[in-house]
Amino acid sequence: MPMIPLHRYCLLLLVLLPAVALTGCGKSDFVVAVEQNPYFGLPGDTQHLHSLDLGRLRTRRWFQDDMARREQGDELRRLLDGLRDHVGFDLIRQIDQINLGQRGVAEEDRPFGNTILIARGRFEGLQGRLDDLRRWLGEEWLIQPRPFEQVQHAGFTIHRLEARSQFNEQHSYRIELAFPSDQLLVLSLSPTLMADSLAVIAGQVEGLRLEEGWRQRLNWPDLSAVAWGGGDFSPPDTVALAPMASDISGLTAARHYFYDVGMADQIRFGGGLAANTIEEATQLTESVRAMHQAGRFYMVMHAQQLPVLAELYDRIMISNNLNRVQLVVTASQDQMSALVRELWALVQKEAAGDSALRP
Repeated sequence: MPMIPLHRYCLLLLVLLPAVALTGCGKSDFVVAVEQNPYFGLPGDTQHLHSLDLGRLRTRRWFQDDMARREQGDELRRLLDGLRDHVGFDLIRQIDQINLGQRGVAEEDRPFGNTILIARGRFEGLQGRLDDLRRWLGEEWLIQPRPFEQVQHAGFTIHRLEARSQFNEQHSYRIELAFPSDQLLVLSLSPTLMADSLAVIAGQVEGLRLEEGWRQRLNWPDLSAVAWGGGDFSPPDTVALAPMASDISGLTAARHYFYDVGMADQIRFGGGLAANTIEEATQLTESVRAMHQAGRFYMVMHAQQLPVLAELYDRIMISNNLNRVQLVVTASQDQMSALVRELWALVQKEAAGDSALRP
């Protein structure tokens, strides 16, 4: 059998080397699936799920108007400008979809300590700018944060940073970041949630999409909407709803909530509550209608300050569908723009201590 000449053998190795190097470095099938649907990466015991299609939202005129209207000192404006100017990351343009999962109850001083974020977008090169992120965090929120540490979990690198808060030195925060691919970013203040989510993304354990309860609940909202979500329902405190409703006892039959916001020519707000049985849902529907009727008196009282909200509230349609009560209202693009301006003015008055909604 003739031998391959040495120079040709070396040439063959050079040709095959890139292919050999790529073998084993490609993304797993499940990472690709999470890139397409980031909520696939959430743990199965997630209690609340919220999804936002930022790629579609940023094309909406009312959203663009709202972002342009925000002043330099606005908290969101400062966050976005800081990430862009100090870290080189444009959150609005580089992130296409955001998914939030929540499990358990957050502590009062750590409102996002029970939350995991999985985002799809363009994160190439961001790992190389984590030191810029650390310095910016040290200027804005944290006290002298040390460089990110790297630890391995489920085949992925977790970038971990821990430091005390500038606003309360007694509180220490641990920020964890991971990049399962150039299109995925995972962020959490909870090491346990981060570890559990990365195990799901790696395909080591089953996640939310295969959990029996979530498989049913994901049929309720419109998953093609710009924003949608759902989770376990706990009746709100009566005081929180006063004076809009004095009796919320009928809501005790609700077990889960869901919502979606569709944006085409008309903006559609949909949502509802789910009970265990059709009989309980019928009673739940009656309670929701009674609460809506009670809320009308409240909206009439404040129609002058909130005319667009009052109009939309009056047009809410309530219906019963098997074990669920559903609420739907639609608004035009112009109404949505006016509603954003209306609510923004209300927020500014509240911040100045001049509440327009006090009885």
